Amino acid sequence: MTTLLEQAFTAASALPQTEQDAIAHDIFRRLEARKKSRRSLLKMPLEQRRQILAQQAEKMVEHYQQNPEWKELGAGDILEYSHETK
Repeated sequence: MTTLLEQAFTAASALPQTEQDAIAHDIFRRLEARKKSRRSLLKMPLEQRRQILAQQAEKMVEHYQQNPEWKELGAGDILEYSHETK
């Protein structure tokens, strides 16, 4: 679970039960809407899906260009080899 989700869970658990239930129902509603969205994407013609995915890819490029922190994760060699000949 992410830190933000953990914080939200902690904050929600302090609320009265009726409010917790309302939040839980909202979460389930949103999750179901995401499932329906994915299913509707798969029902679209291939060209339309490609256009949508291309638009999403452009947004991700912008996101990663504006937030270079991800580059630090891949920096450096995983394994370093030292080859010395004598």
